[in-house]
Amino acid sequence: MDAVVVSIGSSFQEMILCVFQLQAIGVKQIIARAQGPVQREILTMMGLKHILSPEQEVANNIAEQLTNPGVLMCVNLPNDHEIIEVAAPSKLHGRTLQDIGLRKKYNINLVTLLKKDGDEHQINGVPGPDTIIDKGDIIMIFGLTKDVKRFIEINS
Repeated sequence: MDAVVVSIGSSFQEMILCVFQLQAIGVKQIIARAQGPVQREILTMMGLKHILSPEQEVANNIAEQLTNPGVLMCVNLPNDHEIIEVAAPSKLHGRTLQDIGLRKKYNINLVTLLKKDGDEHQINGVPGPDTIIDKGDIIMIFGLTKDVKRFIEINS
């Protein structure tokens, strides 16, 4: 087998036995769900590299939205990186991406831009340097968490 996802929510003990049996038959990639830091640590000690924690991810996303009201979505990634969707701060309105200088000034990258189109937003794909940020636009950015937070603090 190439990969197996183990998500037994009723009994962590059963999940451990399942993971152990999968390791015994030589499954190379096992993805398991942890319901908290203790379960995550145990699965890590068993040698798992891919551990999902949906409850923790949702909690982190909500915390990010509460502490930064402009943040619409946040995905925490390994090594202190994150991708966030944020309502374009008013300080960016009417400015080009080149003028804003996300990479140069903030050390972050634009993933894409969602342009306001009536009541909807349309993905702008890979916007060019002359693209202007307008009121109501949403930017999706990627970078180190500290750099993303600095960008939000400076432009809020």
